[in-house]
Amino acid sequence: MTGRPEREEVWDYPLEAVREAVVNVVCHRDYTIMSQIEIRIYDNELIVWSPGGLPPGLTL
Repeated sequence: MTGRPEREEVWDYPLEAVREAVVNVVCHRDYTIMSQIEIRIYDNELIVWSPGGLPPGLTL
């Protein structure tokens, strides 16, 4: 109890990090591929997935 009239939001992940991940997945996805962005939230992990791969000529 904080004494304030509104509840306090407690996020499992830093809100700035989630925002950055969503912005990155939208900006850097391959729009030539007809697929969807996926954001999955599990008990122990957050997965942000974007269709596509590395540009031609780049390897891991």
